[in-house]
Parts: sequence; C-alpha cells; structure tokens
Amino acid sequence: MLSKTKLKMLLGAAALGAAGHALAQTNAGSGGTIWLTVDDVTTGSSYVFDTGMSVSSFTGTSNYSTTFSDANWTSFVSSVAGGNLATTSDILHFAVIGASSSASSGAVPVTIDLTGTASQNPVANSSAGTMYTQAFNLLSFRVNPASGDTFLPAGSATNAGWFTGGYETNFQNAAGNTDWSGIGGTLGFYQTNNSSHSGALTKGTASTFAGTWDLTAQGAFSYTTAAAVPLPAPLLLLLSGLGLTGLLGRRGKLGSGETRAVGAA
Repeated sequence: MLSKTKLKMLLGAAALGAAGHALAQTNAGSGGTIWLTVDDVTTGSSYVFDTGMSVSSFTGTSNYSTTFSDANWTSFVSSVAGGNLATTSDILHFAVIGASSSASSGAVPVTIDLTGTASQNPVANSSAGTMYTQAFNLLSFRVNPASGDTFLPAGSATNAGWFTGGYETNFQNAAGNTDWSGIGGTLGFYQTNNSSHSGALTKGTASTFAGTWDLTAQGAFSYTTAAAVPLPAPLLLLLSGLGLTGLLGRRGKLGSGETRAVGAA
C-alpha cells in the first residue's frame, strides 16, 4: 500500500503532466495562440513556432521579438538548398496565423495575416468560416510546445504542414488575398471575426492591426507596432522659426520693461 506522502507525489506528478500537455497542444480552441509557419515550397519541409501569445488577448499594441537558433531551426535551415535562407534557390513562404473560439458565444475571432505587404487589407466579405477551418485543421493535430517549435522534414509521414497539407492554398482562396510573404518580407496583420465554426462561406468582418510581422534569413522574428509618422522637414523648420520668434519677442518685452523701470527711478 502506498503511503499518503507517496500518493500525493504521484498525484502531483500526474497533474503537472496534464498541465504540461495542455500547454503543449497548440490548437484552435479558446486558448488558441499565434504561431509562425515557414515552408519550403520546393521540397515540402516546414518549421512551426508557437509564440505563446493568446489570440483572444492579442491587441497589436506591443512589440515582440525573438531570434531562432535551436536545433529545430538549424535543421530547417540545413534542409533548404545550399543551407542558407538568404541565398537558397528554394521557394520559401512564411505566415503568421492564429485561431480561437469562444464556446459560450460561438463567436470565432480568427487572427490572421493575409498579405505580403502592409498596404493591403483582406476583403470584408472573406469566408471567415473556411479560414478558421483551415487553421483549425492544422492546429488541432500539431502538438507544439508553448513558445516552442517543431521541424517537419520533407517527405516524412507526419509532415502535413501549412503548405504540404494544402491549408495555405485553401486559406488564401477563402480570404481572397495572399496569406504569406517571402523571407525578409513584411506581413500586415488583421483580425477577422465570424459567427460560424463551419467551413461554409460565412462572411466575416475584418479589422487591421497597426503593426507588422517580419522574419529575416538570420532567424530574427518580430512584431513591430506602427511608428509615429515623422513631421516633414519644412514643417519642423517652420515650427522652430515660430518658436524662436516668440522667444525673441518675449525677451524684447522684458528688456523694455527694465528700461522704463530704471528711468522712473
């Protein structure tokens, strides 16, 4: 018979194991997270990274950055032709996707990138239900550590990545826009809200986040909020001139007041 102490230890270990598995499962449930997928379209290998940031709480108002250097990233880089993302002859795509749903209301906020340039916006009548389904299809079976990564070798039995599984094509067809960029490019980020989990042509409404996602060939991955628009140089000169004029005028008034005071004495 187990002692009470040993029993407590076993139950504690089981609880930790269950909690760890819950964190490791990146899926399109209520706790869905934002994730990166980098795909070698030429060979079919993929790299998946979970940012650990919740879709439902992401506001796009804070910067985020990390640099990949672990074994999974190194294996992916080594798998491309020439072993260099900057010079490889392979065609590479990267996308940033997330999906989550609210079981209570049935609302489906789907946080997605839809373009390789920040100037484009997803069409307002996108099939949000189909986009959600494609994200869910990948995330529902992709066991990936929270804030961790996975390397999916080309030709492996387990590789049904974003590109190789056909999700990328279906997703962007439903969105009416491209959902990926090349390495070194910039992705605008958008959120589509929809009221249906089905893959039917359910219309959603799209909103734009201010920042952009970037991925360099050296593995630097970041989200950067929109910088304040700088004032044009002529306007800066004009404001400086007006400020100087006001200062000189104030000094002139003070000087005149001092002269009158001395004369009166």
